[in-house]
Amino acid sequence: MSALENSGIRITAMHVVDVIKMETNPKYALRFFIWAGHQPGYVHNAFAINTITRIWGHERNFKPFLDIIGNMHLKDYSMTLSKFLVLIEGYGWAGLTEVAVDVLDWMIRTGRKPNVRHFSCLLDALLKEKEFQTAQSILAKMKQMGVPLDSFTYTILIDGACKAGQIQIAQNYLTEMIQNGIQPNASTYTALFDGLCKANEVDKALEVFEAVKDIQLDTIALNAFVSGLCEFGHVDKAYSLLINRDRFSDARTYATVVGGLCKVNNFKDAEKLVEEAIAKGLVFEVATCTLLLESLCMDSKAKEACALMNKLLSHGNIPDATCNIVLASLSRGGDACTAYKLWYDILRYKNLSCSSYEALLVGLCQEGRLGFSKQVYNDMRSKGFVASIGIYAAILDGFSRSGNFEEAHKILNELIERGATPNVNVFNSLIHGLSKSGQVSKAVKMFYRMKNAGCFPDGYTYVCLIDGHCKINDPDGALMFLNNMLSQGLAPAVGTYNTLIITFCKCNRLDEGFELFKDMKKRGYTAGVTVYDALITGFCQSGRVEDGHKLLLEILVIGCKPNKGVSNMVLTSLEGLGRTEEVLHLTGLLDR
Repeated sequence: MSALENSGIRITAMHVVDVIKMETNPKYALRFFIWAGHQPGYVHNAFAINTITRIWGHERNFKPFLDIIGNMHLKDYSMTLSKFLVLIEGYGWAGLTEVAVDVLDWMIRTGRKPNVRHFSCLLDALLKEKEFQTAQSILAKMKQMGVPLDSFTYTILIDGACKAGQIQIAQNYLTEMIQNGIQPNASTYTALFDGLCKANEVDKALEVFEAVKDIQLDTIALNAFVSGLCEFGHVDKAYSLLINRDRFSDARTYATVVGGLCKVNNFKDAEKLVEEAIAKGLVFEVATCTLLLESLCMDSKAKEACALMNKLLSHGNIPDATCNIVLASLSRGGDACTAYKLWYDILRYKNLSCSSYEALLVGLCQEGRLGFSKQVYNDMRSKGFVASIGIYAAILDGFSRSGNFEEAHKILNELIERGATPNVNVFNSLIHGLSKSGQVSKAVKMFYRMKNAGCFPDGYTYVCLIDGHCKINDPDGALMFLNNMLSQGLAPAVGTYNTLIITFCKCNRLDEGFELFKDMKKRGYTAGVTVYDALITGFCQSGRVEDGHKLLLEILVIGCKPNKGVSNMVLTSLEGLGRTEEVLHLTGLLDR
């Protein structure tokens, strides 16, 4: 802000509003607002005041604070003790602790004696800004002036010391407080428990708790302690504490301990607490339900998750997001049948979102539960949901894998009639299914339909078609799609080459298979043993023993073990030609 002061730019209300809107930290926004109000020739207008009030209006004394800083420069403006208190509080919000200290000094200079509220408010501001030395100086001044500390002051001091990691000092304040006859309240213990747990001084926190267990601690204090215990791995102690002090607990207490128990895989006690909370009429947050149910699913406790979910549903305790996650977890974990039963149960209580249907349908289709899939799909459509491409792809893939291409085509046509463009996964499902079932001509037609629809084939598309042509012993068709694939810059897997070479050999087209084998090697691929076996067998059977012999030596050099029958075929062929020396050499290599 000093740069702005030296720039010579005249501040306007629009400047102030723009800066406040851009500033993400409310403290700095207020600090800038206060600074701007002191600039020569500038007065905040209603627009600027409304902008800062939208950020700070939740504070009860914010409007009085604005009134005071806007009018205290007037000669006839009278300052009172309550106005000084509001000033200290307001400057504390802005982190302007030096100004807040000056306000206290101004009070003293003008003959007004600050009371415990003034000092407490200033100490709170200083400790929040971690100005511990100045806070100690103000505390000394407070005692010097004979202003007695109250429970609020001590709570502020204990909280500040804990946040500074000065646990012993915090405990000293607690001792001093009790010695002065001031009874610590729930807020005092909340601050102390929170600080001790964050400093990982759990044993000390438990000692303090045991010492004050007969005091009426409120729910906030209990929650602070329970949260700290769970955070630092003392879930068993948190659980015991909840059981023994349950009259002070609320939904947050239960949620914290349930979350802690789930993290240590203690689902039995977690479920017990959930049931206890339900009986009390407590409603859990989304995160708690989700954590427990998803943890059960991940631990292969699907039945337990479903049983608990039904209990939660019957008490209105479960949100849509949790239903979605559990259904997805079951479906993707290979338990789509359980997910289907759970879906059926959920429908008795509430409707589900489209994402729930998608997760369930994908799982059912992957498991081949097409009857269930169709029922879920029809229910989804009856509720007005528009199926996503992912849903269409899953259902179409399921029908294709089961050989029900009539239903698969219906799904594809429905998708196109909707005006949507099927993606490559949708077409691949049909092409794969048709190719695998030997309906290669239909798969090829689907390939061209795919291209005409503006959908580009990927590597998997070509692999399906190559495998399909090999399946019906049509190496020419397979080779055409292999060349097409290579021209598109797509790299086939070694298995694709292997399959096609073996098909050429089966069709007694050994030379073409061998040429493809050599091309494969040039491209950096290493053929599998089955390819070598097929070529060697073909060469030996056609009288080309030398070519078979060379390939057998080659496979031995690269460290692979050929089929024993193939090796014997080469040895027998060489013996028949009287090449005894080569037979002995080859036998020695094979015996290694």
